Amino acid sequence: MKSIFSNIEAIINCGEVLLSKLRKEDVGETFLGMAPAFELYKEYITNYNSANNLLKSLIKENNAFAQCIKKCEQNARCVNNTTLDLFSILIQPIQRIPRYLLLLEALHKHMGKNGEEHSLLTNAIIVMRAVAIEVNQTIREADDLLQLESIQQSIEANLLKLVEPHRRFIHAGELKKMWGKDEEELHFFLFNDLLLYCTESRSFTNSKIKYRFLGFLSFENVSLEDLDTDTRNYSFILKYSDLGKFYRIGAKNFSEKQEWMELIRRQIDNKRLFAPEEEFGLNDALRPSRMMGYLTKRGQKVPTWKRRFFKLKGTTLYYYTTPDDVLPLGSITLNSHYTVKISKLRSNSVELSHPTDRCYYLKGDTEEVMSSWLEALQLTGVTLDEDVSQMFLSRNS
Repeated sequence: MKSIFSNIEAIINCGEVLLSKLRKEDVGETFLGMAPAFELYKEYITNYNSANNLLKSLIKENNAFAQCIKKCEQNARCVNNTTLDLFSILIQPIQRIPRYLLLLEALHKHMGKNGEEHSLLTNAIIVMRAVAIEVNQTIREADDLLQLESIQQSIEANLLKLVEPHRRFIHAGELKKMWGKDEEELHFFLFNDLLLYCTESRSFTNSKIKYRFLGFLSFENVSLEDLDTDTRNYSFILKYSDLGKFYRIGAKNFSEKQEWMELIRRQIDNKRLFAPEEEFGLNDALRPSRMMGYLTKRGQKVPTWKRRFFKLKGTTLYYYTTPDDVLPLGSITLNSHYTVKISKLRSNSVELSHPTDRCYYLKGDTEEVMSSWLEALQLTGVTLDEDVSQMFLSRNS
């Protein structure tokens, strides 16, 4: 049951508490107080796609189960209250937060612009917009995860662990891998950090398997070059100067070549300038995090401090609600453009600032904890302000 309905009981309890408070308190005050509880919806959203697929599979393969569901949907209590089937009901919690926000905005529109109630409702809308943004991000991450899992299952003999927090699927299609006068048409999967190529599978035992893994090309220390003179094969080159290697790839026509080159170029441009410990998901070569542990982070939309679990992998700092979470709440791609400064907001806290991007405020439980994190962050290329070095690192030098 939990595989389908996830934490629905907790969400129901949350709704009952919300209703009880609305009967006694101001609307804006109620939603401001309840906002942290809406984190419950993230667990449900993360589970939704797999629950939906499981339900479809059970109805298709188990006739008794299908008849039971049909009978329940025809029950007088269901028919009198809704015309929705179970699939439509399952998506209702995902739509709840956006609907709360719409109701608050409608109420705000017809409320007088003065008084404490107006001020509380204004603040509640700001908070709920931030919650809605986090919910939408969770939906996108859940969809990305499902897509990666689907691709992973379609490839046999795959030496790559495709399902990684930082990885996103971009594009797929047929291309030619070329060497000398020889060439082979293969199926390519483009992700934000690598290009994976496969041949068609001859497996007849598993209908989900469509491809057989051959290899992959990473986007670290690589350049993309167009072969303008090759008007027959419409080819381009991925060149690894440090390794003295290049890979020639051909498309079916000029427009497909341009499309692939533009998509690959974007991923290379977005790739971090350097990431010596970057994980590409190799099952036999997984590297540990440089640093992991709890820090307290200040929110951007809602300036409240929340305890998060951080992992520093390569030059990316991921943060999670708990150490066991698969998907991060967010990430910070670090480089020399970031500067770490002393923050006066709280003790043992620093400001991670960027000239064109948002600033992050992080706090360690103790001075020693913050010092350890700063030592690790130095390795990513960030610049430490002189005051930071004197306060946190001078005693360790």
